Parts: sequence; structure tokens; C-alpha cells
Amino acid sequence: YNQIIKNSNTLPPHDMAKAYLNLGINFKGRKQYNEARNALVNSINIALDNKGSQELLPRSYIELGNVLHAEGKYLQAVKAFEKGFDLGYDSDNQDYWEIRFRQAMGYIKTGDNSKAETLLGDISEGGEDSILQQRAQLKLGSIQLSKQLKVLSMGED
Repeated sequence: YNQIIKNSNTLPPHDMAKAYLNLGINFKGRKQYNEARNALVNSINIALDNKGSQELLPRSYIELGNVLHAEGKYLQAVKAFEKGFDLGYDSDNQDYWEIRFRQAMGYIKTGDNSKAETLLGDISEGGEDSILQQRAQLKLGSIQLSKQLKVLSMGED
């Protein structure tokens, strides 16, 4: 991909955006998060500027969210995930429910338990992976238990 990008003057914008997307996925797999983030941002910028490349945007934002989540940048990650889902990343994608679970964990890390609960409820009802559904149910139960413990502790003097 680096060679393709170096010879970018011959590639149409769609192919450049796709090359950066694939490069970002490759860097993410090797845990080179800074490079992954840069490549994915390049993919997004090229796709935003070219109507013929905009179908790459949902995946690019989702992958950017994955990188940011791996880096512990949860607020930025959930925003990237939201953008990817808003642009059409849906249950037709194989990793849809896993990404939704990761998004819910990001909401928990940022203190937005209400959004996390909604997502975890959706996952526990609609996810296709029974293990992921169970994980969502456990996390949902722990959030609800935590709420009840807070209520009980407030009642004591």
C-alpha cells in the first residue's frame, strides 16, 4: 500500500482512499496506532472530497473508532463509531454487533451509561453471537447493580 500511495499521481481518488483505508487496517493489525490513525484520516479526507469514494466513509470511520478505542481514546472512539453508523454501517457487516459492543464499552468509559444500556439491550436482544449477547447481558446487569448499590448507599447515614 505504501508503494501504491507513493505513486498516487496515477491513481483516481477512490483508489487512493481505498489504499489509505487498507493501509490503516494493516497498521491497526500491527498495533501501529499512530500510523493507522493517520492513514484512516487520509482515507476519510479523500472520500469526503470525492463523491465517488463516499461509500468508503462508514468503514473508514468504524476502523478509526477501533484504533482510537485501542488507544484508550474512548470519547473520540465513540464519536467515530457514531459517525460510521450514521453513514450506513449496519448489520449487513459481519462485525456490526462486536463494534456496537465496543461502542457501548466506550460509552461506559466516558460515563454515558444510559447510551451504553440502550446499546447493550439491543445487543442482548438482536446480536447473532450468543456469547456476545451474554457478555452484553452481564455488562448490563453490572450497570444496573451498580445503580442499585448507589441508591442503597445513599439511604444510609
